[in-house]
Amino acid sequence: MTHWQVCHQSGRVLFTTDSEVTARNREQFGWKVIKVDKSREQFHEYMLERPGAVGDDIVRKLKDGEYVHIATQLRWEAWQASRAAIEIELPPVCDAHSDDIDKGYDICHYRTQECLKKQGVKFKIEGAERWSKSAAQLESK
Repeated sequence: MTHWQVCHQSGRVLFTTDSEVTARNREQFGWKVIKVDKSREQFHEYMLERPGAVGDDIVRKLKDGEYVHIATQLRWEAWQASRAAIEIELPPVCDAHSDDIDKGYDICHYRTQECLKKQGVKFKIEGAERWSKSAAQLESK
């Protein structure tokens, strides 16, 4: 799910919303609106839960998108690098579709791919082009 941060001109986050309509409305009135990806959202949660974190100032960003606190910026860069290094290898899919079990397996495979995409996790699978369309078609039946 996509979230938007509605910010003061200084960059301080005033509130977060999952409503694109609300975000666009605030943007029309001159508020700064930032689309938040899942990884950055998880990073902010992590930083705000750390001992010694006082308020949301620790995750405040400059206009160029970098964090005000150098320690936060360095942690964000390390966070991104660690996420980029993750790649999951999924097992092969069933091409036969001889019964409902095979179809169900492929549907689960397709849903797993969609969940990984939403989380921003890279994955590889043998024959991904073959099954992603057919599994989506199976799921709609």
